[in-house]
Amino acid sequence: MDDLLRYGRRTALLAFALLALSCEAFRPSDPIPPAQRDYVGVWRSASGFVLRIGANGVAALQQIPDADAPEALRLNVRVAPPVVHDLRVEFQGDSALLLITPLLYARSYHVDRPPWREGDTVAMVLNGVRLVRR
Repeated sequence: MDDLLRYGRRTALLAFALLALSCEAFRPSDPIPPAQRDYVGVWRSASGFVLRIGANGVAALQQIPDADAPEALRLNVRVAPPVVHDLRVEFQGDSALLLITPLLYARSYHVDRPPWREGDTVAMVLNGVRLVRR
């Protein structure tokens, strides 16, 4: 009888965990908060990484083709295809930018330097890599 109760509890916990994951997976993206509006736009690295962040809180990225390049190791989502769409954008304070497709991909980027203006250019630094907004 005790084994049956333990099995029932484990099954209930598993069902609850799956329900929680499915709720997270279907949660819509939140718009980019006003304090982070400078992140909205199309960002490119010198080696070809492209990050598109929409005001609606959804992003897409084009990965660096050479997966062994130093910047690729810092920026690419290793298990994802060359182009990834519909990533949810989340910020953790001022120091982290998260791109998430629940149950599929997730990547955290350390914000080394938030967006700033250099003459006619706007740049930011994520994971030690300079990105320029176009």
